[in-house]
Amino acid sequence: MTLRQSSGQARAEKAELLREIGSERILVKDGPYGSMIQSYRLDEEGFRAGRSFNHDQKGNNDLLNLTRPDVVGEICKSYIDAGADILATNTFNSNAISLSDYGIAGMTREINLAAAKLTRACADAATAKNPDKPRFVVGALGPTNKTLSVSPNVNDPGYRAVSFDEMKGQYRAQNNSPDRWARVTAANVASAASVCLAPGQAAHLSLKSIVGPYRAACAPARCGEEDASGAPPAGE
Repeated sequence: MTLRQSSGQARAEKAELLREIGSERILVKDGPYGSMIQSYRLDEEGFRAGRSFNHDQKGNNDLLNLTRPDVVGEICKSYIDAGADILATNTFNSNAISLSDYGIAGMTREINLAAAKLTRACADAATAKNPDKPRFVVGALGPTNKTLSVSPNVNDPGYRAVSFDEMKGQYRAQNNSPDRWARVTAANVASAASVCLAPGQAAHLSLKSIVGPYRAACAPARCGEEDASGAPPAGE
């Protein structure tokens, strides 16, 4: 069995376990990273942690996966101690569109991979400590700082700062970054139906290329998702 096949099998087993436990009880997801990070009162140097960048990095919470894994790890463990079953990666803004504000769009994969490995390690340690309460990792996707439904230029209502295909491409790049470390994607987008559709389609393409046929769901909308065989969702 190749590494890719082994990874695909592990994903399938993890997904089945998640469904099994979810059919028996309510699963609890962790809370936000942003407000927890604020409690550390980090200054700009605190975000950079000795690394050099061309832009001010204060407020770049996702960068902490690389520069301050101790902070991210502490927050993750605090949610584990609080009883969370599902642990999301600290990657709400880890896409090239959002990271470009900090001049580090090219670090998208590096940040997502670091976040997934860090969260995976916390989850595995907690599961090893208490096998009767397995922890699951989800890769968090945020809405970016762009919109597909409203023009940022009041004088040009038809203008869009980013196209649907560009946004879908950015989400797919973010989806592909964590590789086998994160088993599920959580799309935290609700600014517009079209923005929800972009990560949904991106996840569909990424999972299709990795694990073959699967079923996907997305909130708050169904995202127009199809399964990897090309069939529409059941009932449609």
